[in-house]
Amino acid sequence: MILASGVDTNGYEIVPVLIDPDASNGDGRRNVELLNNYINIHNQLSFTEQSQNVFFKTPVVCALQNYTIPVQNTNNMTFRQFIGLNSMISIEDQAMAEMLFSKKNLDSSMDVGFKGNPNIGSVVLNQITGTTEFQKVANLFGQGDKIFIISSIFGGTGASGFPLLLKSLRNNKTIPNAGLINNAEIGAISVLPYFNLQSNPQSAIDSSTFFSKARAALKYYQNNVTDANALYYIGDIPSNQYENFEGGNQQENAAHLIEVLSATAIIDFCKKTHQIGQTEYLEIGLSNNDSSVTLQSFPSSNMRKIYAYNMIAMSLFAKSLVDDYDFVSSNKLKKNKDLKKDIYSEEFVQNVKKFLIEYKSWLKELKDNKPSFVPFNMEAGLKDLVTDVKGKSSFFSSLDENTFRSELNGVKAKSSSDEDKFMETYCIAATNFAHNKYQF
Repeated sequence: MILASGVDTNGYEIVPVLIDPDASNGDGRRNVELLNNYINIHNQLSFTEQSQNVFFKTPVVCALQNYTIPVQNTNNMTFRQFIGLNSMISIEDQAMAEMLFSKKNLDSSMDVGFKGNPNIGSVVLNQITGTTEFQKVANLFGQGDKIFIISSIFGGTGASGFPLLLKSLRNNKTIPNAGLINNAEIGAISVLPYFNLQSNPQSAIDSSTFFSKARAALKYYQNNVTDANALYYIGDIPSNQYENFEGGNQQENAAHLIEVLSATAIIDFCKKTHQIGQTEYLEIGLSNNDSSVTLQSFPSSNMRKIYAYNMIAMSLFAKSLVDDYDFVSSNKLKKNKDLKKDIYSEEFVQNVKKFLIEYKSWLKELKDNKPSFVPFNMEAGLKDLVTDVKGKSSFFSSLDENTFRSELNGVKAKSSSDEDKFMETYCIAATNFAHNKYQF
């Protein structure tokens, strides 16, 4: 969503790579669908030098099927079967395995992941760098490219996978482009607990263990995870509870403020240069402890400038194309005379509208979660659109949808294709409106 709003990545294109043994994860499915639609919209736009459109500007590359490096040999298999415990010839080896792993660990099914057991994940995920998919991504790596690793520290896959992956990226000499990758700038964000789970006797995941697992992992990271150039930490005292699903289609957690702030770490990493051999440790703190967080809560005026106006413009775009669709798609909007007659009914605009509907749903999930992130009042008029910031109206002009319609009609797009003209018109109008009507 931040990329779609046009926030700059310092010229870097984004190549998402997902590592999750739970192939049927509901959140993963939603993520893939959004990425596919983003890429589809981006690829139909030209972003020439004269174009002033920044919506969907950053290239996102789909290098793998569903952006995923699959974790092999976990479907319909217990951990006991994965390590071949019953077929071990040596009794001593069997005894060692049974000493290291509890019976519950050994009998655990791995269909939906490691269920908060990093000791299992650290064994299973050793295979990642040997997969065809990893080799394919490594082959794409070029001079000046960076790597950023996102993981939680209180579960199984992330807590175990991050140290393994970082070690391989730094030291494995057999992977493609090893020289470039071993010496690349690598950043990471480690997400500490920020939610609880409801009690569920049918689930092997118990959120009461999240903090003890995070503490144990942090101690390990302190002594052993020292090869990243920038290591970001983020977390929150959990004030909300999610339904306790081990994984699968039912796991569709609502969007959360911590995830938005985690995404800003990627942007921060893109904008900085780091020295190999040195690690910078970073965290982010909000400027208030209120239950509702707004753009004014961001810790610095510089950070607000990076995100606020782009996201205001995106919100104006969504309110116009989704909420005011009947008007803006009709002949009543004079600007439509510059576009081919049926562009609003074509697949391109419908895909943009679909993305903006998801954008509004994303904002609603953030608002309804705890702590509540309410940067915008999407159901309010334009005067009250930005929470904590009153829109500027004048004696001659009220701040409403007609004001934004006039802004649209006043834009002179320079692009050639109708798709580019359409996006440039909305981007210029929304950006100008955001800067002129809302002041931080």
